[in-house]
Amino acid sequence: MPRCLPVLVCLLLLAACGSSSNDSGSGGAAPTLPSEVNSIAPATVVQGNPAILTIQGVRFTGTTTVNLAGPSPATLVFRVLSDTTLEADLSAGQPAGVYTLTVTTPAGSNTGSPALTIQASGGGPTPPSVGGITPTRALNDRATTLTLTGSALAGATAAVLGDPAATVLPITGTTSTTVTVTLPAGVAPGAWTVSVTTPGGTAGSAPATVTVLDLLNPDTAGAFAAGWRDGTMPGAHGDTPAFRLYYPAQSAAQNAAPDSLGAPYPCVVYSHGFKAPVFPGGIDYTANAFLAAWLAGHGYVVICPDQSPNNDLFGTAQQNCQRDADDARAAINHLAQLNGTAGHPLQGLLDLSRVAVGGHSRGGCASVIASSDEVAALGAGARIKACFLFGSPSRDSQVSGTPMLNFGNFSTIPLLAVAASNDGVAPLVNQQEIFALAGSPSMLFQIIGGNHSQYKDNATQLIGDSAATIALAVQHAVCRRYVTAWLGKHVKGLAAMNPYIGSGAQAASDTRINTITVK
Repeated sequence: MPRCLPVLVCLLLLAACGSSSNDSGSGGAAPTLPSEVNSIAPATVVQGNPAILTIQGVRFTGTTTVNLAGPSPATLVFRVLSDTTLEADLSAGQPAGVYTLTVTTPAGSNTGSPALTIQASGGGPTPPSVGGITPTRALNDRATTLTLTGSALAGATAAVLGDPAATVLPITGTTSTTVTVTLPAGVAPGAWTVSVTTPGGTAGSAPATVTVLDLLNPDTAGAFAAGWRDGTMPGAHGDTPAFRLYYPAQSAAQNAAPDSLGAPYPCVVYSHGFKAPVFPGGIDYTANAFLAAWLAGHGYVVICPDQSPNNDLFGTAQQNCQRDADDARAAINHLAQLNGTAGHPLQGLLDLSRVAVGGHSRGGCASVIASSDEVAALGAGARIKACFLFGSPSRDSQVSGTPMLNFGNFSTIPLLAVAASNDGVAPLVNQQEIFALAGSPSMLFQIIGGNHSQYKDNATQLIGDSAATIALAVQHAVCRRYVTAWLGKHVKGLAAMNPYIGSGAQAASDTRINTITVK
């Protein structure tokens, strides 16, 4: 026998002993592990709706049954797509409740599957409904808080305005019956619905809508009808001048009820031009509706005092302008009195911290002097925030040889000066002289073909004027556009008016005006 044979025999015996020690006693390999379920999709279904469940896990090959354990146990029809994926058919009649799904293979059943929830029909998240919006009107020159009312609104996740831009509205609060949202400034005008999304779905507000009213286009009529009232006020010199007052109203009629939607409203004092107290003709305080009623539609309260009793036919320009300026400031005081008078229709609707003054011809001069007097008297607390003038002479055009008017220091008040190329009473050079005294920001331009007479409601020719070569409506449209924009910017603080001011695109492309000068 070879010498190596005993060693080989010993190794074979040792190997045989080691194999015997690992034998499970069954004579075969170790058994396969049971399957495991990691996820079920969908995890929630509604009773009455059949569903195909996709089951993800491991060791699904050889599956023999797929069972539901819960309120009503069931065995499901299944398909093995791979070792890691099964599909099982859930019938429409399975009762509501929470179930455990188990997968059985020859190696056994898994015991750690996720839960499957079957919701009772209608027992899931209730779809939302929106039945109302408060307020139903909003102005697009400011942000507005809207409250939507309805049902199943708790947990609202989104609100969208149905305007052309599909504007997303920030949600500031929710309950089961209300959602509070913020409507931003700048929304396009129109009647818009609001859709609300909750865990139960999305609902629109139709037929409830919010109507967005336009205060951002100085070329179109504003959001409000213009009402007007006539009265008398305490003058600055012991008299009681008459006035006409225009305001945002519920209808365009005398003594119409005010519309409080945009209150408190900034105020404007409009001063008419020279009218002799004892002679017919001249410029009347009631002949300025083309601008005053327009501004009321854009959310201003405009008072037009009758200053003709103060105009002395033989007085100096300085005396007459100063008296008119005093009455302009007295008009501001009267508006403050109306605002605080219990029972007055305008009580509480006026904002006397935001006032503009302006006027035609000598009324423009008076407005400039009123601005300087206001600043001298009240400093930083001046109520006047902007000034505008139409065809105002830097010297009196009614009294020959009158020296330059003393306007005072109005440099802190933004000034809009409007001239007209055919103005035979106060040509462009007069406005340029006033503009030279203005501070920054200020703006001057000339209406091509306009004249001195068409700064009022009618085109009746005034003494000394030249004929206009444009229609009355054109001159009115130019005045309305730029005064609305000027006050919108400097009284209301609206950046949307920038294109109409100075070198803005709308002003620069306007072929009706020229000689645009800005500070």
